[in-house]
Amino acid sequence: MKKFNYKVLEVNHVIEPIKDKFNCTNQSWTKNCIVKNQFTGEIIKIDSNTNNINLKKIIDFIDNNDSIVGDEFNIKTT
Repeated sequence: MKKFNYKVLEVNHVIEPIKDKFNCTNQSWTKNCIVKNQFTGEIIKIDSNTNNINLKKIIDFIDNNDSIVGDEFNIKTT
């Protein structure tokens, strides 16, 4: 049986108001999610504004694959 290294525990879409250069308010979609590292048991909360390259890979993967709670996946992190 193949063991996956991450499992999706929660995925949230958040609409945030942002001001543009003309001081108009627009809406920006951000996503945050909670994943569990299946090997260490670590619970990791990630939001789409992260600067951490590994966390960015995870959230982009979840976003690009429309992952839902309960999905398991392998992703290479450094």
